[in-house]
Amino acid sequence: FCTASAFAQRVARPVPTDEPYADSALWSPANQAAVLDRIGRGYFDFFWKGCEPQSKMALRGTARGATTVSLAASGYGLTALPGAVERGWITRRQAVERWLHILRFLGGKAERYHGAWSHWIDGPTGKCMKFSSQQVDAGDLVESAFMMMGCLVCSEYFAGNDPDERQARALTEELWRSIDWKFYTNGEEALRWAWDRTLGFLPLKLIGPNESLPTYILALGAPKEHAIAVENYQKGWIGSRYSYPGRMVYGYRFELGRLEKGQPLFATQHPYLWLDPAQMSDSYANYWEFVANHPMIVRHYCLYEAPKRYGYSETAWGLSASYAPKELGAYKGRHPADDQGVIATSAAIGAISAIPYYAFKTILAMHRNKNLQGEYGIVDSFVPFMNQVDERYVGVAIVPLVAIIENYRSGLVRQLAMQNAHVREGLRLAGFRQPVYPEGFCRMTVDTATGFADLLANPDTERYAIRYYLASPASKVTLEVLDAQGKVRLSRTATRQGAGEGIFEIDYHSVAKRSCLLRLTVDSREQHELYATLR
Repeated sequence: FCTASAFAQRVARPVPTDEPYADSALWSPANQAAVLDRIGRGYFDFFWKGCEPQSKMALRGTARGATTVSLAASGYGLTALPGAVERGWITRRQAVERWLHILRFLGGKAERYHGAWSHWIDGPTGKCMKFSSQQVDAGDLVESAFMMMGCLVCSEYFAGNDPDERQARALTEELWRSIDWKFYTNGEEALRWAWDRTLGFLPLKLIGPNESLPTYILALGAPKEHAIAVENYQKGWIGSRYSYPGRMVYGYRFELGRLEKGQPLFATQHPYLWLDPAQMSDSYANYWEFVANHPMIVRHYCLYEAPKRYGYSETAWGLSASYAPKELGAYKGRHPADDQGVIATSAAIGAISAIPYYAFKTILAMHRNKNLQGEYGIVDSFVPFMNQVDERYVGVAIVPLVAIIENYRSGLVRQLAMQNAHVREGLRLAGFRQPVYPEGFCRMTVDTATGFADLLANPDTERYAIRYYLASPASKVTLEVLDAQGKVRLSRTATRQGAGEGIFEIDYHSVAKRSCLLRLTVDSREQHELYATLR
């Protein structure tokens, strides 16, 4: 199921062509790196330079109050610090100072609610700011989990003996141990999103799948006195509307969630900027497949099923949370079942680590569109059929994109999060395990409308990654790249491969940029084929 699908088999048999791609330079590693550097750095600056000056936390957005900070956006900002150091945007010393400053604010001035913090906070005083009629003086458990994930990522990266690094790690552990996750079950099965001192628990329960998965993972892996039971995850998060076995949408397997074509795209982008879906499967799904197929489904809907008057195209698509003209409902999360023609720019940018080519094609067009540029780069949204652009920025929309871009380029953030002991324990208790695939190509997303997998070379390694899976050990595995005449243009061989996932890396400069047939031969006994375009 990781390459061809029932839908792809119904389209005309794809055939490689001899024609090189005239626009291949657009997709080069160098051009990708330049564009992604500018986008990532701009959004990082929203957190780094545009922060509230006393708390050093991220503001809610450019259209909000000058002192109201966002807990989640600040957690995303901390998550981005290791990548910012690696990219040379800031020094290690600067990053640690910012992390430590925020930790002292969270452990000192900031109001706590059984260990959790509020959704929005007044930076100078640390007081809770009203988020809704049901969160007036409240702790927000989901936002607190996102902040905690950012702190844990920093603990893994800034692991040196410097006194400030040691102190920051100790403060992180202290804050981690003080959050009473169990309290937020209210004695029931599912975690509650928030608790207000006067109004009590928010009726909204955390029932999956959605962006709040890290909340359950941390709650499971918490210290015993504050941890939830495995039954809370199984009966609360999983519930009765979690899995829809065998469901196919446009030829893509999509077995999780009540909405057939998925929620706003942030629901599968934000949690997996920390959690690595390539290392996650359970009785309900292969999570890499779930995360990659969601944007492909939204893209397919936009291109082939949405009202034509919306003006969607291969370079203009993406449904997620964003602002919009008032007559369209202002700020909210949009998806195929609730589409108004509003393109959230964060949707395609946030898909870069899951479906690089299809995402970058849109990213490049937005990056080149002068009407979409503002102080921090690409702005919040645009509505093609109304010829309107919203020039605001929202912290929780743009700051996570810094880490998502880093994951596409280096995988750093996921690596750091997945090596943390608390995260690993939560994943273990939730029952996650390494995915198992049928033997052959795996994690190679096929556009079911064309039958081809469109591949980009990674901007940092300058290599195409051809992934495959072996059901059992093999003495010899061979990858061949064939042209339109069936002639082998490139061949790679690996020997003594164990069962599991493997990878062939092809240097960007060693192959022609055109369509081809990839052929995988295992011990000269079995062949697997995949039509691909090398961009």
